[in-house]
Amino acid sequence: MGLVRETMWPFGEFIPNVDEDFTNPCDDVTEDDNDKLIQRTLSCLAKDNQIYLAANMLDVQPCNECGEDR
Repeated sequence: MGLVRETMWPFGEFIPNVDEDFTNPCDDVTEDDNDKLIQRTLSCLAKDNQIYLAANMLDVQPCNECGEDR
């Protein structure tokens, strides 16, 4: 991993494809509290206040071909 990736990696979260078994992160109580923390927090804020939110987030996706996560 390069220096920029190592620095940014802790701030990213896996963002699921909405076409594949999408669940509102606020409603998904089966996941670990630290998994998708930012998505869950923003989702619950939007749901509780009946608003829409747009957030620019670092998406962490597995990369099977390159041997490392991207």
